[in-house]
Amino acid sequence: MGPRLSTLPIYPIRTAAALTGVEPRRLRMWEVEYRLLQPARTRGHHRLYSMKDLELIRQIRRLIEEQGMSLQGVGAWLAAQPPERAEDGGDDPVEPVEPPDPSQTPVTAGERRSG
Repeated sequence: MGPRLSTLPIYPIRTAAALTGVEPRRLRMWEVEYRLLQPARTRGHHRLYSMKDLELIRQIRRLIEEQGMSLQGVGAWLAAQPPERAEDGGDDPVEPVEPPDPSQTPVTAGERRSG
């Protein structure tokens, strides 16, 4: 059985950037400096992204833009996610855990919420 279509690395960085709205230099930074991405490489060392990689890029973008997470926070959040079930082909999607909503965090005795 061959690899699933969602994991085939077929998109060069410019195409991945166009499809996700994230500039190529930012994708490189997320990979090299923050280790958030691990695209496949061609023999010439060009990055190739799969559909699964594009979904991850969109997720990272949402966490940063909509949740206000730092890149370090995104890395920690991604590391805390349950691993996908690769042994059985991963056909059962793993639901990602939503990041906490700061406005819904309970206030303990002696604390005050600003804002």
